[in-house]
Amino acid sequence: MEYIDQSAQSIRYSLIEGAVPKAAFRILEEQTIEWNGLTITPAILGESHLIVFQSGLERLNEICACSPIEIDSSYQIHQSEVLLTNLPQPLTHVWSGYQYRFNYKLVPLEEEKTHHDSFVRSENSAICEEFVFPTMVSNLSRPATTVCVKGVGTDLHTFTSHSYPNENRTVITNSFLISLS
Repeated sequence: MEYIDQSAQSIRYSLIEGAVPKAAFRILEEQTIEWNGLTITPAILGESHLIVFQSGLERLNEICACSPIEIDSSYQIHQSEVLLTNLPQPLTHVWSGYQYRFNYKLVPLEEEKTHHDSFVRSENSAICEEFVFPTMVSNLSRPATTVCVKGVGTDLHTFTSHSYPNENRTVITNSFLISLS
């Protein structure tokens, strides 16, 4: 895999219902988590992240990617490749008995660890995966993407961080599935 420096400003957000084919993405790390009747599949992509929430046959796909994705119009698309900087905050959507809520922030690179540690150290344990990318510039820290998932009571919380050492900043995203029952 050839590494290409990306920009935090180029991350596009999509929220899509349906079984989006994984072949549409370059998946680097992936795991499946069963929680309260849901199946959650967080994945680190070659250019950001994909989180699939599944309840029975229903799926909700949160996609953050630096490059365009190819998804045909047969899916129920709620947001399609909107630049994060143009996204309303928080973005909300009702899905399968849950309210989905998404927000993001850009922080200086050195603050990423504080946000990550705060999420991981709270009272509920988190499951995390990280991918550290190669870099072409030896004096910079290496770019990394981290995806974490944890249950809090009947709600689910995800945390992602995408570091951009070439810009000295990190994109932090938080998603919540809040039970409506």
